Amino acid sequence: MSAWTKVKRDGAADSDKLSWNPEELPEVEGTLVDNRLNIGIYQSTVWDLETVDGVTYTVWASTVLAMLLGKVPMGSYVKIIYKGKKKMKNGGVGYKDVDVCVSEKAPEASVVVEEVEEVEKKATKKKKAKVTVSEPVSDDDDDDYDELPF
Repeated sequence: MSAWTKVKRDGAADSDKLSWNPEELPEVEGTLVDNRLNIGIYQSTVWDLETVDGVTYTVWASTVLAMLLGKVPMGSYVKIIYKGKKKMKNGGVGYKDVDVCVSEKAPEASVVVEEVEEVEKKATKKKKAKVTVSEPVSDDDDDDYDELPF
């Protein structure tokens, strides 16, 4: 009898990473540690966001998220805030709206761990988490960021 090794699908999430679900966790923050292009059958863009407590979330890009995160340098500490589903002005298919905020400095680990535990408690109770909206990041320094590669 031979030993078997399971082959992963192209673009499948690694076992040590969680896929970010904005409906369950409307805010996620951490350091951008990786960006992968052309993942899966739809050739999607994926970012890995590592929280201060060591959890890595895989964030699959939407059009809005790709546009915003494409302006943020790798290694930046960011907060992604899910603002809900929005309708298109022309009546087309809706989209998931997000804000992306950038911080100069990551917070202390103990503060974030308490916030994550509180959000996890809310998610397990199957209650809708309250979405808070913060001020958007200023677009004044757009010249410092690279455009999206696609």
